[in-house]
Amino acid sequence: MSKKVIRILFLIALFFLKINALHATVIINPTGNGGFESGATFALNNWTALNDANNKWYVGTFAKCNGTNAVYIDVNATLGAANNYVNGTAHVSHFYRDVTFPAGENSITLTFNYKGQGEAFYDYMNVFLVGTGTTPIAGVQLASGRIGNTYYNLVSTCTSETINIPASYAGTTQRLVFSWINDNSFGTNPAMMIDDISLTSAVAVPPVNDDPCFATALTVGGSCVLSTFTNSLATNTAGVSTPSCGGYLGGDVWFTVVVPPSGAINFDSKGIAMNDGAMAVYSGTCGALTEI
Repeated sequence: MSKKVIRILFLIALFFLKINALHATVIINPTGNGGFESGATFALNNWTALNDANNKWYVGTFAKCNGTNAVYIDVNATLGAANNYVNGTAHVSHFYRDVTFPAGENSITLTFNYKGQGEAFYDYMNVFLVGTGTTPIAGVQLASGRIGNTYYNLVSTCTSETINIPASYAGTTQRLVFSWINDNSFGTNPAMMIDDISLTSAVAVPPVNDDPCFATALTVGGSCVLSTFTNSLATNTAGVSTPSCGGYLGGDVWFTVVVPPSGAINFDSKGIAMNDGAMAVYSGTCGALTEI
């Protein structure tokens, strides 16, 4: 029997897959000041609000997803006792805090729950990550630094959002800003509500089968039994010829299989959160591989 080494590569980055982490840091705790559970004001939760003349952010109990408090837009007439906005005049209101990303922790994730209506393209929430030299101004939209979706609105139930922040921010301090923006016409209540803000960073490492000498063994059977793997943070293997198919762009993971006496074997894959997967088959030892 002969042993074949399989190099499986993906051309597009994988999303929503597990990343191996050696250490995780909680920068904003969703059950503490990320959920606005540390008190009834922005200051008590280590946030700063910069509100326009109307349609202001409030910390309160009227609208929330979990716990006791959340933060939401309301009008001057009710001062946080409701979750509405007026749309006859354009308004922009912000709340923000500074966050420090530990050096070397290259897997940074922001999550939060939100709900609210507004108006498509015109009344919505944005999220920004800007330098600490940029201070939002009430009534003025930030010109750059937006992360996540272009528009957060038109959601009637608590919805979870995840934003993966680039690893290049590790070792820096940035300003995380949530902004409500509405124009001067139309729109539907309720306005925006945000709860359970979580910000974490971790030291992420490549998959265990990033190198052919640590390839994952596959079992040959009468039918395919699918398992989930990832090439998130996988590297380009040195010393092995570039695959001749698939338009290889780096980020390969490795598997081994023993070919049965019949000499026939089928490989089957099913994409979960990937595009344009490709395979190449190599023969030899982990330090001397030849594509076949």
